[in-house]
Amino acid sequence: MKIKALLNSEETFDVESTKSGYLLNGKETTFQSKKIKENIFEIRRESKLYQLVIVSREPDYVTLNINGHQITVSVKDDLAQMLDKLGIEDDAKTELKEILAPMPGLILDIPITEGQEIAEKQTVLILEAMKMENIIKSPIASIVKKIHVTKGQNVEKNQVLISF
Repeated sequence: MKIKALLNSEETFDVESTKSGYLLNGKETTFQSKKIKENIFEIRRESKLYQLVIVSREPDYVTLNINGHQITVSVKDDLAQMLDKLGIEDDAKTELKEILAPMPGLILDIPITEGQEIAEKQTVLILEAMKMENIIKSPIASIVKKIHVTKGQNVEKNQVLISF
């Protein structure tokens, strides 16, 4: 699988897994990783050691803390890259009418209200799954028509959370 990662909206990396390891921008690279705790890893690449903490995960973004420096990485797989090239993603966003649960979990917080105008990438829900808080952000700017869940409610994958 090949993905394109955009680091802090500035630097682009192409990462592709192969049978023997990984290609980083077309060049073979190797590293060792060791899981320390949930969402905490040690990564050794060449002679350098990095501590990587996964701060939050979203469908297209991951926020990481690497050796004390926080970064946000936008990750797009082959299909998302192809849709971008075809200009289809923008059309899909304007047609979006609902946010669905990306995974089963527990609603920890809903910092918005029905009728509220929200911005693109504004936090609309915090969902706990596998002991990790996942910040759910709006993919579009819109007005919240209906919130289908309540704080403390368990939800299933693909359950409707919010309607626009």
